[in-house]
Amino acid sequence: MARLQLAAAELVSPLLFAPQFVGVKPPERVAFDLVVDQVAVTLHQASRDGLSELEAVEAGRERAEELAARVREAGLEGAPDMRRTASPPVHKFSY
Repeated sequence: MARLQLAAAELVSPLLFAPQFVGVKPPERVAFDLVVDQVAVTLHQASRDGLSELEAVEAGRERAEELAARVREAGLEGAPDMRRTASPPVHKFSY
């Protein structure tokens, strides 16, 4: 199951932001985790149904895009906090 979760997260990550958190999960993280879970289920079902790995990944990608669109409609796509992830500005001094 861990392999499916990782594969699903790789499909969902380009579509939705997964905020890091301490303590209570923010709604954006809950939405991300739910989409990952559903995509993992889709990958598992596709594999069980005899689809090739390529076909299973495509089914997972389609499901991820569908669910990500619904998450965005709900306003839960999240956004990276650039203040925390961006490098500090580099000041060049001329002498």
